Amino acid sequence: MPLPSDDALRGSPIPGITRNVFLLGLVSLATDASTEMLYPLIPLFLAQTLRAPAPFWMGATLAAGAALLVALTPDPRPARAPAR
Repeated sequence: MPLPSDDALRGSPIPGITRNVFLLGLVSLATDASTEMLYPLIPLFLAQTLRAPAPFWMGATLAAGAALLVALTPDPRPARAPAR
């Protein structure tokens, strides 16, 4: 695979990464952030806007709560020394 030319690397703020890869990373970051911000609002949207029955939005609320608990739970495995 050929290396990128100097022209392709010139517009990037990070040396060694082309401008297209850098911009793609920024778009991916923005997409991930917007998804994480909207996910907790889904139950509210289902209940208020769509007037969905309680089992639908309660399921989404419980799933969000379970995901939060899993994320906050510390890892029970002891830390291992890095391999040499």
